[in-house]
Amino acid sequence: MLAYVYWFLSATTLDAREGQLLVSNAASSALEIDASLPIANSLHVASNSNPYSVLAEIEALEQGSAIQIDNPWILDIPVW
Repeated sequence: MLAYVYWFLSATTLDAREGQLLVSNAASSALEIDASLPIANSLHVASNSNPYSVLAEIEALEQGSAIQIDNPWILDIPVW
């Protein structure tokens, strides 16, 4: 959820680069605890595209929503 909050803030109040780093770090921490978390995995992949790719982000979010189709948090993640 922390990665999700940083994701949201990067689209509203945080600098995009700073937000991307915060999302990546928070998602990585979550995945260390439970590597099967679809939201954390989606946000981690999306925030670590280098160079940044909207397509990679969309694919990561689609994979997460396929795992948990009824999860409103994944469905609500805006594309960076």
